[in-house]
Amino acid sequence: MNKLITRTLALLFHALLNVFLISYITDFDVSGSWLGFTGFVLFLLLLLFLFVRHLLIFIQYIKTTTL
Repeated sequence: MNKLITRTLALLFHALLNVFLISYITDFDVSGSWLGFTGFVLFLLLLLFLFVRHLLIFIQYIKTTTL
């Protein structure tokens, strides 16, 4: 049970960190450069990929421990 709470808190921390990083990066004007805009989009896709991956691993962990 303690491990489940730790994993849940880690996932929530990951989501909160994503929100802070995205809000920090959107303060910069990346619309003037295609390279900056491309880097911004790639960074968002990377964060999305990592979050979805961690979410799927978390769901798999819940399935295996509760059944």
